[in-house]
Amino acid sequence: MLQRLPYRGGNWNNSSNAGLAARNLNNERSNTNSNIGFRPALNDCPKQCDQGGTDSASIKRALSPHLNGETYTDSRRLVATTTAFGCRPKHSKGFEVKTCNNLYPRIYQLENLHNAYLKARLGKRERTEVLRFERDLEGNLIRLQERLIDETYTTGQYRKFYVHEPKHRLVAALPFRDRVTQHALISVIEPIWEKRFIHHSYACRPGRGMHKGNTQAQQWLREVQRQHGTAYCLKADVSKYFSSINQRVLASILSRKIACEPTLNLCKNIMSSWPDGLPIGNLTSQLWANVYLHELDAMVKHKLRIHRYIRYMDDFVIIHHDKNYLKAVLNTITEFLNDVLKLRLNNKTQIFPVSRNNGRALDFLGYRTRPTHKRIRKDSVKRMNKKMKKMARLYSAGDIDHDYIKRRIVSWIGHAQYAHSYRIRNKILGSVTFKREG
Repeated sequence: MLQRLPYRGGNWNNSSNAGLAARNLNNERSNTNSNIGFRPALNDCPKQCDQGGTDSASIKRALSPHLNGETYTDSRRLVATTTAFGCRPKHSKGFEVKTCNNLYPRIYQLENLHNAYLKARLGKRERTEVLRFERDLEGNLIRLQERLIDETYTTGQYRKFYVHEPKHRLVAALPFRDRVTQHALISVIEPIWEKRFIHHSYACRPGRGMHKGNTQAQQWLREVQRQHGTAYCLKADVSKYFSSINQRVLASILSRKIACEPTLNLCKNIMSSWPDGLPIGNLTSQLWANVYLHELDAMVKHKLRIHRYIRYMDDFVIIHHDKNYLKAVLNTITEFLNDVLKLRLNNKTQIFPVSRNNGRALDFLGYRTRPTHKRIRKDSVKRMNKKMKKMARLYSAGDIDHDYIKRRIVSWIGHAQYAHSYRIRNKILGSVTFKREG
């Protein structure tokens, strides 16, 4: 015979849930006050958190990678985890994934296209392609609107070039018309995900950025060191992230929130204009790269219940006091990335302790960070030294003006001032003299 679990009600009176089986303060069956729900009165419900012990069996149980449709409960809601390609079911008991429809008319609305044009030209108004588009602004926007309404729009040809700072990368630039289209698309679909992103995702989001992400990481280093004496970091990033994104998986992730077929087709049109992954340089690539790894964020937060986790695009850090715990976490994350998102971590991924003064620092988001202070990265100092000397040569030849130099110096100082860098700033800025020949 099955034993009935006692219930703990949400109030003193619970109508049909009152009586011997309910733990209420006023538990008479005569109570007829209808009330909020009830739940099993269990006091031994296990709680997962990132402050777990070092017992290997408990870590393995807590981090066991069940990736196919398992559900997890906490005190507030039922969370459905990933199924094939990271897709959650649209409807499950206690959890409903909302989808958005009728988005497409908002994209091709003339006012939205004009606002997209204003965003696309920002800082580029003197360029030839922008001036050419402006000569017949109304006609160009109306023609673009007609193409979108008829669903005959196709993405134009990319202009490809390489950049070498901070590393060698292939960048792709679209014609101005296509950049207007992407701004129009992003303005409609970005809010769908922005409110769903985790708080500690810092790349390409309003109110976030490198400095805030690094400041948060340092705060957590201090907390863990103060509470446990030693802070360990799991620092990882995805190998060749943008080129490794699986377009089919990305389309499946987008379709879980977007039920508007023309909007999905426009997204796929932009995706398929690049042979593999996503091109560095597209506005949509920034959002979709965040959407893609939000699947990892959700797994880390909702399944592993890890608190001290920060992600900046494809770089992420987890801070904890237990090295063995981080090893188990790394195994689970690696398996999730491989099986669900078809991604690989690069060989720089590692777990290490962060010391107060001597020894290892956390090299993350532009700074070498310790609990007590932070320094500018050495490669940033080297790049600025080279840039200062190059600008001195160009200024001497009359190829650049004073405003150009000022903008670049002020930009670097804005980055350097967040670190202990007073001496190195004086050394670099005082090492070069700008003067014109003749």
